[in-house]
Amino acid sequence: MIMIVGLPGAGKTTWGITMQKNHPEKRYNIIGTDTLIDKMRVMGLPRKRNYHGRWEVLIDKATKCLNKLFTL
Repeated sequence: MIMIVGLPGAGKTTWGITMQKNHPEKRYNIIGTDTLIDKMRVMGLPRKRNYHGRWEVLIDKATKCLNKLFTL
């Protein structure tokens, strides 16, 4: 497990995606709010494009979901 902590927009996810692409044999799984939202679907459509509410609410829900996963 590699845990990366930093300011928003500092490049944590970009670094993780680069590591994932450069080392496919390691089978890295990136766990974060961005990747969680990218995987969300509503009626087969990506949630990011289908969300008509406030973006902050979606980020808050994704963060709570990740926090729950970390406690498991």
